[in-house]
Amino acid sequence: MPHPERRQPKRLLNRSAHRSPAAARPPVAPAAARGAVSLRLLLMVALVAALLLPVAVLSWLAPQPAASLELLPVLAWQVGAVLLVLTAVWMLGVLRPLMRLRAAAIGLADMRGEGVQVCRPGWRPLGSELDQITRLLQQAQGRMAGLLGELEERHREMHRMAMYDALTGLPNRRMLREMFDRAAAQARRQNRPMAVLFIDLDHFKEVNDRHGHPAGDELLQTIARRLQDTLRRADLIGRLAGDEFVALLQDASDPQHLAHTTLRVIHAVEQPVPLDGGRIQGEVSASVGVARFPADGDDFDQLLDHADQAMYQAKMLGRGRFALFQPQLSPGERPIGADGEMLRAFDDDELQLFFQPVIDTETGQAVGAEALIRWQHPSEGLLPPSRIIHRAEETGALHRLELRTLDQACAQLAAWKRMGLKPGKVSINVSAPEFRHAAWAEELGQALTRHGIHRGELAVELTEGTLMGDAEDTAQRLRALRSLGVPLVIDDFGSGPISLARLGELQPAMVKLDAGFVQRLPQDVAARALVSGIVGLARSLGITVIAEGVETEAQRDMLADLGCPLQQGYLFARPQPALPEPAWPLPHAEPDLEPWPLEGANDAMLSPLDALQPNRQLGLR
Repeated sequence: MPHPERRQPKRLLNRSAHRSPAAARPPVAPAAARGAVSLRLLLMVALVAALLLPVAVLSWLAPQPAASLELLPVLAWQVGAVLLVLTAVWMLGVLRPLMRLRAAAIGLADMRGEGVQVCRPGWRPLGSELDQITRLLQQAQGRMAGLLGELEERHREMHRMAMYDALTGLPNRRMLREMFDRAAAQARRQNRPMAVLFIDLDHFKEVNDRHGHPAGDELLQTIARRLQDTLRRADLIGRLAGDEFVALLQDASDPQHLAHTTLRVIHAVEQPVPLDGGRIQGEVSASVGVARFPADGDDFDQLLDHADQAMYQAKMLGRGRFALFQPQLSPGERPIGADGEMLRAFDDDELQLFFQPVIDTETGQAVGAEALIRWQHPSEGLLPPSRIIHRAEETGALHRLELRTLDQACAQLAAWKRMGLKPGKVSINVSAPEFRHAAWAEELGQALTRHGIHRGELAVELTEGTLMGDAEDTAQRLRALRSLGVPLVIDDFGSGPISLARLGELQPAMVKLDAGFVQRLPQDVAARALVSGIVGLARSLGITVIAEGVETEAQRDMLADLGCPLQQGYLFARPQPALPEPAWPLPHAEPDLEPWPLEGANDAMLSPLDALQPNRQLGLR
């Protein structure tokens, strides 16, 4: 315990240390204040002297009236002189500060050196002088307010330059980091996951090289607006540099919603961009890497780096898709979850192509087939296309899946031809994202060339919803399809929003009647009338009609009576693997046979078979 005598100096020191400067020393009056006091004292003394001196003189001369009368003019002159001196002193004491104040007001009002109009007559009343000073001060106040506004605007501009991208107006990396820190703090409190999307534009360099940097800048500005319109208001979108954008999704608790949001981003980027007043079109796609907070990282830089790695993985898998960040694995490890299952399905050839024939009921022969993807899942069994597409969308593997389906269909078609068989038109289903993919037509042409597929041998099935996108973009892609010799088939026709006018614009080679009409035919008069009308309309336009979902002989017979002999369904054959030999009969091709036509309303594409037994097996009459 410290000694008491050692604590006393410490208390004294603390008191002196906390004493205010004003209490420590007396205030010193400024020079201006001392001058003002001296001037007032001088005026009071002079006034008292001017008043008391005549009274004292008159009192002294009161016994001598004659002398008093003689001194009155002198006293009057003396009083006048005193008053004159007092006036001069007042002028010096009051007007001079006023002039200095006036000069200061002029200086404030003319801070920019532009000049201020000031009246300077030889003599002015004091009130007028004060009015002019007031006006000058008001002008100075206005000028100062304007300068403060300019300073604030320059500060905001400097803030924009430091925090926002100059070309697109989106937040830059620095601003995104600050916004992420605030969002992450709130997400931690609410135990809510987030996601960072690293968006890189594919083929952007080609746009710059072909059309110039102004066109590239215009494309970036358009893509920036599209990304803002695609994401939710609570989400954030920024530009890093060049053709790289970053999105911060505030709520990523639902993996399915995260996948759909990422797909919407990809679809928005893939739409053609009118450039140079609409005279040219810029087409790019997007490769997106996704990193999740806090599972893949707890700070902005780490998440951005992991999302960047996932983006490069998406590019390696074919561009125009997204990939989720996966930690580096040893060669023997397998990733778990939906992502890992899809990767395993590709690597282990669990994805297989099944075929279902299209039968001409007038001849009993197959005139083509539809290729359908199947997934032989090790634990869930054989999965249908709907579930496969759903999982592929969730994991960002849809583009890779569609390319695999295209390649397998072309390979199987080529194998049938090498066996001397005549398979007819083989159709593949193409999703809306794949149809809108920037490189889809090019990759389709490469697959046809690689496997030696001739014009008219492969067809593409699209739903009505897929064809109801941007009309100009759809027309452009259909022109590319026709230039490759690939017929268009509208799937599930009659269940979507396509009008008759739109049907004439699309000019499909075939339409597949929606299975819902077929199921209601035996008991629904309205369904029979609709089918009859569709068949008649299609025939008048030169469009082939195929009825799908035929499961009973009554449906088969009624469709044939309504003029629709081309049918597909379980009544004839279930989807079957193609090799080593299809379950339905395929005739041998003639060596000198010309390629099959692209169109032809309900024309049989295969010669009838003499054998009747296969017809009974297929449910034919």
